[in-house]
Amino acid sequence: MKNWLIIVVCLVVFSVPAKADDGKVIPVSKMPQTAQEFMAKYFSGMEVAVAEQEGMFWEKTYDVTFNNGNKLEFDGNGKWKSVDCKYTSVPKEIVPAPIAGYIKAKFPGTRIIKIEKDDRRIDVELDNGTDLEFNSAFELVELDRE
Repeated sequence: MKNWLIIVVCLVVFSVPAKADDGKVIPVSKMPQTAQEFMAKYFSGMEVAVAEQEGMFWEKTYDVTFNNGNKLEFDGNGKWKSVDCKYTSVPKEIVPAPIAGYIKAKFPGTRIIKIEKDDRRIDVELDNGTDLEFNSAFELVELDRE
């Protein structure tokens, strides 16, 4: 009997975090104001296919997919974490100037199709298959070509 109780408790404990990470479809109006303003400024006129809130307890994130395939990810405060524009280009205004300058000098004629950031790094993907990783001081730390 004691073993069954332990098994049931383990199942409950391990299933709650898994359920908490399931995405929940929400209207854009339920997203943080910062995220809504970012979308209005850089992606106005694009139709949202789906907006989702992920996480429930400790850390929320928001994912937005547009009808044209562009995808955005925001943290719980509405600050962008990832901008994926495989079929267009990442808005130039959101790319830090030192990174934009490096790419313009070293990879002329390419488009930035994806940018991701966290506290320590910024990853950039170019339309020619090149992936670049910059540290928080905007110094290149890794380059990978397909």
